[in-house]
Amino acid sequence: MWKARRARSRVPGRSRRGRIRQTAAWTAAALLGLVVVAGIVAAAVGIGRWWSRWEMPSPPVQTIYLRGLQRLSAEEIRALLPFREGDRLFGLPLQAATRRLAGHPWVARASLHRSLSGDVVVAIEERQPVAVLRDGESAWYVDQRGALLGPAGERPGPRDLTISGVSVARLRAGAPDERKRLQEGLALLAMARRDGVDVAEAAVRRDDEVVLLFGAWRLHFRFGQYEEPWRRFWQVAERIPADGRRPQDVDLRFANSVVVKSEKNGSGVNKEKAG
Repeated sequence: MWKARRARSRVPGRSRRGRIRQTAAWTAAALLGLVVVAGIVAAAVGIGRWWSRWEMPSPPVQTIYLRGLQRLSAEEIRALLPFREGDRLFGLPLQAATRRLAGHPWVARASLHRSLSGDVVVAIEERQPVAVLRDGESAWYVDQRGALLGPAGERPGPRDLTISGVSVARLRAGAPDERKRLQEGLALLAMARRDGVDVAEAAVRRDDEVVLLFGAWRLHFRFGQYEEPWRRFWQVAERIPADGRRPQDVDLRFANSVVVKSEKNGSGVNKEKAG
């Protein structure tokens, strides 16, 4: 009886030792699997470098597919690629090609992928022009971030949303303050476009003021303060008398006020309170 009791008391110990052995076996198997995978990856990289270095036979590039082109032509994208059909597939300078494509002013992002079948896919995400920047005789497309894309009219783009008062030369020189002024005009045009104004000009001035001209209106805003004054203007717009000879001057830079400039019987100012 004593021996049976003693034998039963040993069972839990054996069970624990079995679990420890099992856990150790699984851990060893997992580590072995990681070592094998790492070895395969290292071998593949080494073979690829060796192949490229010694110029061993490689599948040729069969077809180059271009994706995402709207305003850019296939010819100008192909001219930027440092490879052609027939080149060695495993020797393609994909990173260099990506950098060259990203340097094009109309390219926001570029990615390249190749397959063992010999196909190379070049995916392009183009920048989208949202307005025309007019500076003297020159006119340039700009995107929503304020990047200069190219001369207006060279490719399809907007014609009726314009910005003035910003220097193209200073933008091209990288002046951050000029970029900020352009972005203020773009923000005002984006708000107007969102609410159905399709023909407008944002005139950016040096005293932190931007003027929006559309229809029968010339609205004055302070930099960075657009949404609330815009809402305030439309609350009283129907009560402002129209002037068919020229745009009606409305100053929205004062809190809770809509200041209408009038020249009836001499210069004067008429203030409307927004409800």
